[in-house]
Amino acid sequence: AQPAIMAIQIALVELWKKHGVVPQGVVGHSIGEVAAAYTSGALTLEQAVQVIYHRSRGQHAATGKGKMLAISVTQEKAEELIKDVSDVVSIGAVNGPEMIVLSGDERPLIRISELMEANDIFNKFLRVTVPFHSHHMEPLKDELIGSLLELQPQKAKLDLYSTVTGKKEDGSHLL
Repeated sequence: AQPAIMAIQIALVELWKKHGVVPQGVVGHSIGEVAAAYTSGALTLEQAVQVIYHRSRGQHAATGKGKMLAISVTQEKAEELIKDVSDVVSIGAVNGPEMIVLSGDERPLIRISELMEANDIFNKFLRVTVPFHSHHMEPLKDELIGSLLELQPQKAKLDLYSTVTGKKEDGSHLL
């Protein structure tokens, strides 16, 4: 799915540009960071395809190892909820002031979901087979980096904001 999502993101950018809508800056969330890096000029299309291919291939190894749970609480409340299980559950995404995604091992996430239900707080397991943004990704990191060693990003031509660093980047952070 990741290569298809990236292809759609890039196709939409190119379609908008064809109609005169040209971004002054870009940001991408998770796999969207690859499309953002392409759009900014930090990666060529071929490099973006290489990144998404290796990222997707590597993450396939974590299939079935955990889950992701969306909950409607603040980040502070989410941190409190996972403090005793932070070795196996992490905050996978902060999508809004009260929209958090937890990622990690299934059993503690089920307990958190049950707690949310008991307190009438929105929660929903995401329909994914990989616990993205969790400790299950760490063992895959070295192999991914190794497969991208020859990647030579360029300096971004547009403002490129990273959701990883939380800053405006020039593309050198992709090395």
